[in-house]
Amino acid sequence: MASVCLIGPTWDSADYQGTGFGIIDGNYTVDLETGITPLNPTVTYVNASIAQTGTIPASAESLQFKETSYIQTLSVWFDGNMLLPVALSSGVSADGLPYTLYAANLSAWAGQTGELEFSTSASVNYAYDELDDISFSTTPVPTPEPNILDLTAIAGLAFSARRWLARRR
Repeated sequence: MASVCLIGPTWDSADYQGTGFGIIDGNYTVDLETGITPLNPTVTYVNASIAQTGTIPASAESLQFKETSYIQTLSVWFDGNMLLPVALSSGVSADGLPYTLYAANLSAWAGQTGELEFSTSASVNYAYDELDDISFSTTPVPTPEPNILDLTAIAGLAFSARRWLARRR
């Protein structure tokens, strides 16, 4: 079955070396794990989610959280709108767990009430995501810069299109 676990201060990471489970920061970390549904064995795996209804602070520009996963399948939603988290940095927890700090733009919903949901997708077999330090921030999400391969591909397509149009005249 799918599960939502709260890993706490009595967690013994030594018992789970190499599994990727552990506390990311502080005393608690949320663990979302996809799982098999006992009610319908033909459906192999089901999602695991946490959600809470509340009001986003009027000054909020972004939602920030730390995350680690076995297979990257986490999705984040606010009031039915999918958010697109951007990786800001990475680190290693005291448990030796690698994690990534993400931010998602929430400025369009500042001051609004709705449901914030984190979900681990069962689109692949077994997957888990661990979440920590979920918070609202007044810092805007930085716009990711395109990489050099994307820019080269766009320039090449534009050049080819121009040559093709010039030949047709």
